[in-house]
Formats: sequence, C-alpha cells, structure tokens
Amino acid sequence: MPIRRPALLVLASLLLGGCGTPSLVGTWCNPEGSGCWAWDRFTADGRFEACGRALDDPQPFRGAGTWTLQGQRMCYWVEQATPNFWLPPGQRYCTDIVALDERQHRYRDLDTGAEFTLHRVPDTQRHCPGEVPR
Repeated sequence: MPIRRPALLVLASLLLGGCGTPSLVGTWCNPEGSGCWAWDRFTADGRFEACGRALDDPQPFRGAGTWTLQGQRMCYWVEQATPNFWLPPGQRYCTDIVALDERQHRYRDLDTGAEFTLHRVPDTQRHCPGEVPR
C-alpha cells in the first residue's frame, strides 16, 4: 500500500520547493503596466524583504521580517519598516496562496477577498528605489 502524505505536507512541500515543485522562495514583482512598483523576496530561512514605491507616494518604502506557512496560509511578521510601509513593525499580514508555479504566485487578501498576482523575476531585476543598482 502506498504511503499517503497529508494534504498539509504536500502543500508545504509545494510552497517551499520540495520534490522539484515550484517554490515561493525567490524574488517576485508586483506588476504595474510593463514594470514593477514593488518587489518581494522570500528566502528559504523564513525571511522576507519588500521594497518599492507606491503610485500615490513619492517616497520609497521598505519592510523586512519573517514569513511562515501553514497549509495554504502564509503570514508575514514585520520586524523593520520605513514609516510609509503599509504595516508597522510588530504587525502581521496573512494571505491564502491560491496558485503557484515557476512564473506566478497568486494570493487572496483575507480581509477583502481580492486576489493579486505576482511574477517571479531573477533577483538581479529587483530595483529597490534608492538602492545602488547591481
């Protein structure tokens, strides 16, 4: 009889990149037109960094902290942030991952139900405002 892994372990394996499946780990573009207004980077050690410039604010923003995954629910805890980051340090934000492949990551906002799609990019394409180009 084959051994069956619980659905939670299968999804965690998918999101963390086990068994050759797509992984959430990497750099993601928040698209706007033909470019990106923000970038999110998730690392295998559970850290995240976000940076960008919102369309309605001339000041660049940055945030950093940790992320965890339980089932399809991913949560970030903000440890450091510029004053205009959308969450202050000490706050958390959770989403439901609804789709993930090598090119896209789609998630659902738990408060509004709105879905957003991010596009995977090489880390060399991440251009945080105010950062020295690589």
